[in-house]
Amino acid sequence: VRQPVLDRVLAAAQIALDVGLAVAVVSITGVTESVFVFMFLLAIVNGAILLHRAGAVGALLAAVAAYGGTVLWLHPAPASLRGTLFAHASAFVATAALAGFLAEQLRRTGERLAVSEHDLAAVTALHESIVQSVTSGLVTLDPAGRITFMNRAAEQISGLAFAQVVGHPAERWFPAFARGGRDELEWETPAGARRLLGYTVFDLHERGGGRSGTAVIFQDLTELRAMEEAVERSKRLADLGTVAA
Repeated sequence: VRQPVLDRVLAAAQIALDVGLAVAVVSITGVTESVFVFMFLLAIVNGAILLHRAGAVGALLAAVAAYGGTVLWLHPAPASLRGTLFAHASAFVATAALAGFLAEQLRRTGERLAVSEHDLAAVTALHESIVQSVTSGLVTLDPAGRITFMNRAAEQISGLAFAQVVGHPAERWFPAFARGGRDELEWETPAGARRLLGYTVFDLHERGGGRSGTAVIFQDLTELRAMEEAVERSKRLADLGTVAA
Protein backbone atom coordinates (compact mmCIF):
# COMPACT_ATOMS: atom_id res chain seq x y z
CA VAL A 1 0.00 0.00 0.00
CA ARG A 2 2.88 2.37 0.81
CA GLN A 3 4.46 2.18 -2.62
CA PRO A 4 1.53 3.65 -4.61
CA VAL A 5 1.23 6.48 -2.05
CA LEU A 6 4.94 7.17 -2.32
CA ASP A 7 4.69 7.11 -6.11
CA ARG A 8 1.88 9.69 -6.02
CA VAL A 9 3.84 11.93 -3.67
CA LEU A 10 6.90 11.76 -5.91
CA ALA A 11 4.76 12.43 -8.97
CA ALA A 12 3.17 15.48 -7.32
CA ALA A 13 6.63 16.73 -6.39
CA GLN A 14 7.78 16.28 -9.98
CA ILE A 15 4.78 18.26 -11.25
CA ALA A 16 5.46 21.04 -8.75
CA LEU A 17 9.10 21.09 -9.81
CA ASP A 18 8.13 21.33 -13.49
CA VAL A 19 5.77 24.23 -12.80
CA GLY A 20 8.37 25.96 -10.63
CA LEU A 21 10.99 25.61 -13.35
CA ALA A 22 8.57 27.02 -15.90
CA VAL A 23 7.87 30.00 -13.62
CA ALA A 24 11.58 30.68 -13.19
CA VAL A 25 12.37 30.52 -16.91
CA VAL A 26 9.32 32.57 -17.94
CA SER A 27 10.07 35.21 -15.29
CA ILE A 28 13.62 35.61 -16.54
CA THR A 29 12.70 35.73 -20.23
CA GLY A 30 9.95 38.38 -20.18
CA VAL A 31 6.82 36.73 -18.70
CA THR A 32 4.05 37.42 -21.24
CA GLU A 33 6.54 37.98 -24.05
CA SER A 34 8.52 34.87 -23.18
CA VAL A 35 8.75 32.12 -25.75
CA PHE A 36 9.06 29.58 -22.94
CA VAL A 37 5.43 29.73 -21.80
CA PHE A 38 5.07 26.33 -23.47
CA MET A 39 6.95 24.88 -20.50
CA PHE A 40 3.70 25.12 -18.53
CA LEU A 41 2.10 22.96 -21.21
CA LEU A 42 4.87 20.42 -20.80
CA ALA A 43 4.26 20.40 -17.05
CA ILE A 44 0.56 19.69 -17.66
CA VAL A 45 1.33 16.87 -20.08
CA ASN A 46 3.82 15.42 -17.65
CA GLY A 47 1.19 15.59 -14.90
CA ALA A 48 -1.23 13.63 -17.08
CA ILE A 49 1.43 11.02 -17.78
CA LEU A 50 2.32 10.64 -14.11
CA LEU A 51 -1.11 10.82 -12.47
CA HIS A 52 -3.51 10.55 -15.40
CA ARG A 53 -6.55 12.85 -15.32
CA ALA A 54 -6.01 13.94 -11.71
CA GLY A 55 -2.43 14.88 -12.55
CA ALA A 56 -3.56 16.89 -15.56
CA VAL A 57 -6.07 18.83 -13.48
CA GLY A 58 -3.61 19.40 -10.67
CA ALA A 59 -0.89 20.57 -13.04
CA LEU A 60 -3.43 22.85 -14.79
CA LEU A 61 -4.42 24.55 -11.55
CA ALA A 62 -0.78 24.92 -10.52
CA ALA A 63 0.18 26.33 -13.93
CA VAL A 64 -2.69 28.85 -14.01
CA ALA A 65 -2.01 29.97 -10.44
CA ALA A 66 1.75 30.19 -10.97
CA TYR A 67 1.58 31.96 -14.29
CA GLY A 68 -1.19 34.34 -13.20
CA GLY A 69 0.60 35.10 -9.95
CA THR A 70 3.84 35.80 -11.78
CA VAL A 71 2.11 38.21 -14.16
CA LEU A 72 0.35 40.05 -11.31
CA TRP A 73 3.57 40.25 -9.34
CA LEU A 74 5.65 41.62 -12.19
CA HIS A 75 2.83 43.68 -13.77
CA PRO A 76 0.75 45.30 -11.00
CA ALA A 77 -1.69 46.76 -13.54
CA PRO A 78 -2.23 43.91 -16.01
CA ALA A 79 -5.42 45.27 -17.62
CA SER A 80 -3.74 45.39 -20.99
CA LEU A 81 -2.63 41.80 -20.59
CA ARG A 82 -6.08 40.27 -20.21
CA GLY A 83 -6.07 38.99 -23.76
CA THR A 84 -2.66 37.37 -23.33
CA LEU A 85 -3.64 35.84 -20.00
CA PHE A 86 -6.88 34.49 -21.44
CA ALA A 87 -5.09 33.02 -24.47
CA HIS A 88 -2.48 31.31 -22.36
CA ALA A 89 -5.04 30.09 -19.83
CA SER A 90 -7.17 28.70 -22.67
CA ALA A 91 -4.13 26.87 -24.04
CA PHE A 92 -3.47 25.46 -20.58
CA VAL A 93 -7.07 24.24 -20.26
CA ALA A 94 -7.12 22.73 -23.75
CA THR A 95 -3.84 20.94 -23.15
CA ALA A 96 -5.04 19.60 -19.79
CA ALA A 97 -8.31 18.36 -21.31
CA LEU A 98 -6.60 16.57 -24.18
CA ALA A 99 -3.73 15.18 -22.12
CA GLY A 100 -6.09 14.04 -19.36
CA PHE A 101 -8.36 12.31 -21.85
CA LEU A 102 -5.50 10.53 -23.59
CA ALA A 103 -3.89 9.55 -20.27
CA GLU A 104 -7.19 8.13 -19.03
CA GLN A 105 -7.62 6.12 -22.21
CA LEU A 106 -4.08 4.85 -21.86
CA ARG A 107 -4.73 3.85 -18.24
CA ARG A 108 -7.90 1.95 -19.16
CA THR A 109 -6.12 0.24 -22.03
CA GLY A 110 -3.34 -0.78 -19.66
CA GLU A 111 -5.86 -2.22 -17.20
CA ARG A 112 -7.58 -4.21 -19.94
CA LEU A 113 -4.21 -5.44 -21.14
CA ALA A 114 -3.28 -6.50 -17.61
CA VAL A 115 -6.54 -8.45 -17.30
CA SER A 116 -5.96 -10.09 -20.69
CA GLU A 117 -2.40 -11.03 -19.72
CA HIS A 118 -3.68 -12.53 -16.45
CA ASP A 119 -6.32 -14.57 -18.29
CA LEU A 120 -3.75 -15.71 -20.84
CA ALA A 121 -1.37 -16.73 -18.06
CA ALA A 122 -4.17 -18.70 -16.37
CA VAL A 123 -5.10 -20.48 -19.60
CA THR A 124 -1.45 -21.21 -20.33
CA ALA A 125 -0.94 -22.62 -16.83
CA LEU A 126 -4.06 -24.80 -17.19
CA HIS A 127 -2.91 -26.03 -20.59
CA GLU A 128 0.55 -26.80 -19.21
CA SER A 129 -0.96 -28.66 -16.25
CA ILE A 130 -3.21 -30.77 -18.49
CA VAL A 131 -0.45 -31.60 -20.95
CA GLN A 132 1.98 -32.53 -18.20
CA SER A 133 -0.62 -34.66 -16.38
CA VAL A 134 -1.58 -37.01 -19.22
CA THR A 135 -0.06 -40.46 -19.09
CA SER A 136 0.67 -40.57 -22.82
CA GLY A 137 3.88 -39.16 -24.18
CA LEU A 138 3.56 -35.96 -26.21
CA VAL A 139 6.26 -34.54 -28.48
CA THR A 140 5.85 -31.53 -30.78
CA LEU A 141 8.06 -30.67 -33.74
CA ASP A 142 8.46 -27.49 -35.76
CA PRO A 143 8.03 -27.54 -39.57
CA ALA A 144 11.73 -28.41 -39.91
CA GLY A 145 11.30 -31.51 -37.73
CA ARG A 146 13.08 -30.15 -34.64
CA ILE A 147 11.72 -31.02 -31.21
CA THR A 148 10.01 -28.07 -29.52
CA PHE A 149 8.20 -29.72 -26.60
CA MET A 150 8.12 -32.96 -24.62
CA ASN A 151 5.93 -33.63 -21.60
CA ARG A 152 6.93 -35.56 -18.49
CA ALA A 153 5.30 -38.80 -19.68
CA ALA A 154 7.35 -38.63 -22.89
CA GLU A 155 10.51 -38.23 -20.84
CA GLN A 156 9.63 -41.17 -18.60
CA ILE A 157 8.67 -43.48 -21.48
CA SER A 158 11.58 -42.62 -23.76
CA GLY A 159 14.19 -42.16 -21.06
CA LEU A 160 15.24 -38.88 -22.69
CA ALA A 161 15.26 -35.48 -20.99
CA PHE A 162 13.56 -32.57 -22.74
CA ALA A 163 16.60 -30.35 -22.16
CA GLN A 164 18.67 -32.98 -23.97
CA VAL A 165 16.59 -33.10 -27.16
CA VAL A 166 14.98 -29.65 -27.51
CA GLY A 167 15.98 -27.93 -30.74
CA HIS A 168 17.45 -31.09 -32.25
CA PRO A 169 16.01 -33.04 -35.21
CA ALA A 170 13.54 -35.68 -34.07
CA GLU A 171 14.99 -38.16 -36.55
CA ARG A 172 18.06 -38.42 -34.36
CA TRP A 173 16.02 -40.24 -31.70
CA PHE A 174 12.66 -41.00 -33.32
CA PRO A 175 13.25 -41.75 -37.01
CA ALA A 176 9.99 -43.70 -37.22
CA PHE A 177 7.96 -40.57 -36.42
CA ALA A 178 8.88 -39.13 -39.80
CA ARG A 179 6.72 -41.75 -41.51
CA GLY A 180 3.59 -40.30 -39.94
CA GLY A 181 0.29 -42.06 -39.39
CA ARG A 182 -0.21 -44.71 -36.69
CA ASP A 183 2.23 -47.51 -36.05
CA GLU A 184 4.36 -49.31 -33.47
CA LEU A 185 8.10 -49.34 -33.00
CA GLU A 186 10.72 -51.10 -30.95
CA TRP A 187 12.42 -48.63 -28.63
CA GLU A 188 15.50 -48.95 -26.49
CA THR A 189 16.02 -46.35 -23.76
CA PRO A 190 19.46 -44.87 -23.04
CA ALA A 191 19.50 -47.16 -19.97
CA GLY A 192 19.10 -50.23 -22.21
CA ALA A 193 15.43 -51.04 -21.45
CA ARG A 194 13.53 -52.32 -24.49
CA ARG A 195 9.98 -51.13 -25.00
CA LEU A 196 7.25 -51.36 -27.59
CA LEU A 197 5.75 -47.95 -28.38
CA GLY A 198 2.48 -47.28 -30.17
CA TYR A 199 2.37 -43.81 -31.70
CA THR A 200 0.16 -41.45 -33.71
CA VAL A 201 1.52 -38.55 -35.76
CA PHE A 202 -0.66 -35.59 -36.79
CA ASP A 203 -0.11 -32.09 -38.13
CA LEU A 204 -0.50 -28.90 -36.11
CA HIS A 205 -2.18 -25.95 -37.81
CA GLU A 206 -2.21 -22.22 -37.16
CA ARG A 207 -5.39 -20.15 -36.96
CA GLY A 208 -5.02 -19.23 -40.59
CA GLY A 209 -4.92 -22.88 -41.58
CA GLY A 210 -1.20 -23.12 -42.33
CA ARG A 211 0.85 -25.98 -40.96
CA SER A 212 2.85 -24.96 -37.91
CA GLY A 213 4.48 -28.28 -37.08
CA THR A 214 3.82 -31.86 -36.04
CA ALA A 215 2.67 -33.53 -32.83
CA VAL A 216 3.28 -37.15 -31.80
CA ILE A 217 1.37 -38.98 -29.10
CA PHE A 218 2.77 -42.33 -28.00
CA GLN A 219 2.26 -44.93 -25.27
CA ASP A 220 4.28 -47.75 -23.80
CA LEU A 221 2.59 -50.95 -25.04
CA THR A 222 5.19 -53.33 -23.64
CA GLU A 223 3.12 -54.63 -20.72
CA LEU A 224 -0.07 -54.67 -22.74
CA ARG A 225 1.50 -56.79 -25.48
CA ALA A 226 3.04 -59.09 -22.86
CA MET A 227 -0.38 -59.58 -21.29
CA GLU A 228 -1.96 -60.26 -24.68
CA GLU A 229 0.73 -62.85 -25.44
CA ALA A 230 0.22 -64.45 -22.03
CA VAL A 231 -3.53 -64.68 -22.63
CA GLU A 232 -2.93 -66.13 -26.07
CA ARG A 233 -0.55 -68.76 -24.65
CA SER A 234 -3.07 -69.64 -21.96
CA LYS A 235 -5.75 -69.99 -24.59
CA ARG A 236 -3.57 -72.27 -26.72
CA LEU A 237 -2.71 -74.41 -23.70
CA ALA A 238 -6.37 -74.65 -22.81
CA ASP A 239 -7.23 -75.71 -26.34
CA LEU A 240 -4.39 -78.26 -26.24
CA GLY A 241 -5.65 -79.62 -22.93
CA THR A 242 -9.13 -79.96 -24.36
CA VAL A 243 -7.85 -81.90 -27.35
CA ALA A 244 -5.71 -84.13 -25.10
CA ALA A 245 -8.68 -84.88 -22.87
